[in-house]
Amino acid sequence: MSLDQCKKLNYLIELCRNFCCQYSCYILASDGWEDSPGTLPIIIHNNFYDMAVLDFMKIFGDRNNDDFHYRKILAGADIVYAELLENLSFSEDSWWVYRKEIKTFRDKRIAHLDKGRGINIPCLDIAYSAISKIYDAAAKEKKELCGIVYDDTLDTYREKNLKYWAVYAEELAAAFLKVEQQCRKCI
Repeated sequence: MSLDQCKKLNYLIELCRNFCCQYSCYILASDGWEDSPGTLPIIIHNNFYDMAVLDFMKIFGDRNNDDFHYRKILAGADIVYAELLENLSFSEDSWWVYRKEIKTFRDKRIAHLDKGRGINIPCLDIAYSAISKIYDAAAKEKKELCGIVYDDTLDTYREKNLKYWAVYAEELAAAFLKVEQQCRKCI
């Protein structure tokens, strides 16, 4: 057993879970905060999206420079990649186009703020499916290598936590709205 490899797998699993949390809260916020007064709910909603994009790029970014790129951690990365493409019904070219969309969004709207507003906002449903595949592979490898069992998929992890995230997101939104209202009184 390689303790170092177990730690790397743990980091990859946690990145997948963190993406899941950010993605899920983004979806939850889409349903509830559109009618909220002020810009703070919109900022929070967008931040969930941005953080999900950043986590995606840590997993699927630059395989030479990103420490937690799945190819640096998973033993059977080529097999996982082939299965990922098959599950998504993507060609390799389609995958690289999608990945480039997310990278462009990250580079132009998160890492920098380009003046041009005409940037495509990629759908994260595909990213969620891809990260689910990475999560399953990392959990399987961690079980085999480290003897640690994750008895959930990313979907079941999400389902277990969705209610918590929804309650937390609503409480957070209410708290921020209260602060925003107090700030208006001060002006």
